[in-house]
Amino acid sequence: MSSKRKKNTRSTKDREQLLSKFDNLHKKVKKDRSTLPRQSNTPKLVAVAVIVVIGMGGIYALTQFHTSPSSTPPPPPPVKTAVKLAGNYYNDTSVTPVFTNNKLTIVYVGGEFCPFCAMERWAIVMALQNYGNFTGLQTITSAEDHIPTYTFVGSTYTSSQIDFEPAEVSNNVYPNPSPLQSMNALQNQLFSKYSPQGYFPFISIGGSIYQVGGGVSLKANSFSGQTLSSVQSQVTAKSGSLYDQIQAEATLITTYINSMLSQQS
Repeated sequence: MSSKRKKNTRSTKDREQLLSKFDNLHKKVKKDRSTLPRQSNTPKLVAVAVIVVIGMGGIYALTQFHTSPSSTPPPPPPVKTAVKLAGNYYNDTSVTPVFTNNKLTIVYVGGEFCPFCAMERWAIVMALQNYGNFTGLQTITSAEDHIPTYTFVGSTYTSSQIDFEPAEVSNNVYPNPSPLQSMNALQNQLFSKYSPQGYFPFISIGGSIYQVGGGVSLKANSFSGQTLSSVQSQVTAKSGSLYDQIQAEATLITTYINSMLSQQS
């Protein structure tokens, strides 16, 4: 009887500690939101989804901010050693490009429900097909804004030049997504460093060139409500407004990949 009471006491204490940690994280999220720049021509922030994962390491809060469908999430300030590149990309000049087994490492972190991730995947697939092949790509429609796309869950990418490491950290449910895939050590390191507020989609090319939020050419109000076949037909024909948007972002990704590959010793 006494051991049972002790066990219940420890359980209650653990719950109180977890709730305290969650409350502190919630206050931090509110503080982060209050410090976002407010401009008259900036789209209004309309929602915040917070995914809380309780595991061996305690509580991890992943915050996904999103604005109106015509714009990308506002990215966090770049690190001090980062130089602005074309699009939404930055280059951290303090970092040596990352190669895994002589392959350029590319990291993607996103969520299946996320409309900006949905559009970005089209560009990622288009760009990476220049260096290798995907197998097992499944198609989905993002729960938010209903954008047809791929998911990297269950897929494999084979290339002699690229080591592609994707993580879909939340499932395709909106507005209350649940955790889906866990990040590996490298994904977590890069995501925590360059997207400390948890914005995604996140792309890292070689560990030094990175983008937080969707590509500037990708407009959710153009993709929303389209069918998979309508987008794919434009990609196949290499013609149309949706293709132009995807191709512009894919060209940036390809340019930065080639830049990193040229630095391989």
